[in-house]
Amino acid sequence: MVVFLHVLGQLDSSFNKSSLDSTDLKRRAADVLQGAHKQGVRSTINEEAMLQGNPKIYTMFCSLLFNANHGLHIEETRKKEVEKAALMDEAKSGTKEERTFLLWINSLNIEGVYINELYEEIKDGLTILKVINAIWPGAVVNGKYEKNPGTNRFKMLANGEYVCKLCKEKGLVTVSMRSSMLTESNPALVLGLIWQLMRANYLQIVGGKTEEELVAWANKTANKPPGIKNFKDPQLKTSLFLINLMSNMQPGIVDWSLVNEAKTNEEVELNAKYCLSIARKMGAKIFLSWEDIKTVRTSICLLYTSDAADDMQCVDLGGRRIIKKKKKK
Repeated sequence: MVVFLHVLGQLDSSFNKSSLDSTDLKRRAADVLQGAHKQGVRSTINEEAMLQGNPKIYTMFCSLLFNANHGLHIEETRKKEVEKAALMDEAKSGTKEERTFLLWINSLNIEGVYINELYEEIKDGLTILKVINAIWPGAVVNGKYEKNPGTNRFKMLANGEYVCKLCKEKGLVTVSMRSSMLTESNPALVLGLIWQLMRANYLQIVGGKTEEELVAWANKTANKPPGIKNFKDPQLKTSLFLINLMSNMQPGIVDWSLVNEAKTNEEVELNAKYCLSIARKMGAKIFLSWEDIKTVRTSICLLYTSDAADDMQCVDLGGRRIIKKKKKK
């Protein structure tokens, strides 16, 4: 009972722990149950049951107490700091490309699709078919694929074959594709397939805009001479240009006390992470990692997009739709 008494004391500073000085175990048990009841625990467990030493009873009691009041409260000042920075941990497993593709698929907001393991969760072909249908609505036709392949290899291969067929119809390079690439978790073929799908999605977002037009718009909006020459510009590594761009787009979105001069690798990393956090606060769907900004990976930095409300005008910067409100007429 000693442990429970101390726990209840932590949950409620007014809880009376005087029975700790008593050798009367029944009194201790009674105090524990009374304190738990005050926390909102409703249970038929009595003093005798608490003194039996039954692990199952203690497990049940702990569960009830935790559900009633877990006591895991973040300090208000710390909470404000976290909310202000809006920092989020990136996925740690897999290569940069695998993490990027995983984040991209999840960013599409496809009903019933949220993956944590890239290769394992696309083996049956259903997820990729849903991705294809999200990019080209209506492309996937009911009756032409297996809706419930389970672990049946033949049904999974049938879905893989349909994936290859649709990709060919949409003009993707299918020379090395085969129906078994998903079930076999072939890294080269799977990553090649998803890269092409992501690129197709990007081209839909960008439309007819050229890189030169995007760079010109970014430089004008950021208003930070000399600006960037292209999306390979080394100064993108510091994230300062992008942070300044978002600051001009939405004044007040950036807390400059969290921005570093990017003179060290650690400061570069912190800036890149904060840059992505700001984008999330602006409503962006982020499917690149902070390393992509740090290493100025042009192809990946071009591929990140945000939610764009129907009543907003959107200008695309590097594959990410930057929200820009319409001017009032």
